[in-house]
Amino acid sequence: MSQAAAMLVGRHDFRAFGRAPQGDNTIRELVRLEVCRAGDSIMITAEADAFLRRMVRMLTGALIDVGRGKKPAGDLWEALRTGVQEPVSAAAPAKGLTLEAVAYDRQRLGRGLGLWWSCEPLAAAGAKP
Repeated sequence: MSQAAAMLVGRHDFRAFGRAPQGDNTIRELVRLEVCRAGDSIMITAEADAFLRRMVRMLTGALIDVGRGKKPAGDLWEALRTGVQEPVSAAAPAKGLTLEAVAYDRQRLGRGLGLWWSCEPLAAAGAKP
C-alpha cells in the first residue's frame, strides 16, 4: 500500500479518482499520501493543493484493494495515466474520514495550498500497508 501511495504523489490528472466541480479541471497536486499501521488498523493521510469530489474516499478504497491483494499497485498508476480505473475500486466509507486542516496561500486568494485529510484507523482486515 505504501508503494502504491508513493506512486500517486505529485501533480497528476486524478479524473479516475474523483469528479471536479462543473467546468473545473481534474489536475491536482497530491503533496503527501501516507499509509501507516495503527495496531491492527491502517491510517491513511492525504495532503494536496485541492481535492476532487470523493477523491480521498476513492484513493483510500483503491489503496485498500492493493493492500488486500485485489489489485496490483501498478493499476493505480495506469488509472492516472489513462484516467480510467479498471476495475473500479469502491469508495471508502465517509465514516472515519476527518478534515484536519485547511491552509491558504494569501498571494493567490481562494486557492487552497494545504488540505489534510486523514482516515481514522480503518478496519481493513487483511490489508498490508
